[in-house]
Parts: sequence; C-alpha cells; structure tokens
Amino acid sequence: MRLPGHCGYAGAAHTATATRDRRASWILPRDLSSTPAARRLVRAQLAAWGYGEHSELAELLVSELIANALRHGVGEPVVTLSSSGGVLRGEVADASPALPQVQHMPEEECGRGLLLVEALSRDWGVERTGAGKAVWFELDV
Repeated sequence: MRLPGHCGYAGAAHTATATRDRRASWILPRDLSSTPAARRLVRAQLAAWGYGEHSELAELLVSELIANALRHGVGEPVVTLSSSGGVLRGEVADASPALPQVQHMPEEECGRGLLLVEALSRDWGVERTGAGKAVWFELDV
C-alpha cells in the first residue's frame, strides 16, 4: 500500500545481517544516536555493493525515515536495504500500526521528512507488517 505523506525515522545499530541476494538489515536502538549509526551502516553497505555514488542520497532518506520512527513509532526501528534489478530499496520498520501522513504544509521543523522522501526518491510508500508498518523508498542504481 502506498500512502502519501508522513514524518521521518531515526536509530542506531546493534545487529546486522546480510545475504547473497543483496539484502542487509539492522535492528537499531530507540535512541538518537541511531541516526548517525544508520548513516554509517548505509554508506558502508552501499560501498560494499559498489553503489557508493548513491550513498549520500540513501543516507539522507534513511535518516528521515529513522527520525520518523523514533518520533512517531514504537519499539526498535529496523533498517533494511535491498538491491534487485537496478533498484535500491531502503525501508524502516517499527511496531506502530499508525500509518504516516505527509504534511503538505509543514510547520517549523516537523513535517518535511516525507516530502523529501517523496521528492528525492523514484518511489516510496508504506506497508503494514505483522508487527506494525514499514516505510520504504526506491532509488535507481
């Protein structure tokens, strides 16, 4: 399900897994230090996959989703990167069933994250999961 509009997510990593199908996932603590940790993890993973030139944009988008997860979500956020068929997908999942809302007239500091994700990604959306929801974006690589 694709829903337009919501705020971002944030987190720091303590577990990581990677498989041969170009998929990596990290469970991040519910702490503000998770945002810079997630950026480092994304940068390192994309460099390992040969997508280093896409890391700045992917880091920004993951940072926005992590910030939203910390601000509005429940539990530890989970960051997942996957790559298939020339498309990089980043997602941040949390245990809240509440779906994000894009704020087309954001006030002050809140409300711009999903507008950035919408403007800078090839596509984005939100999916319900068994534990809550996952907000995702895609980039051409």
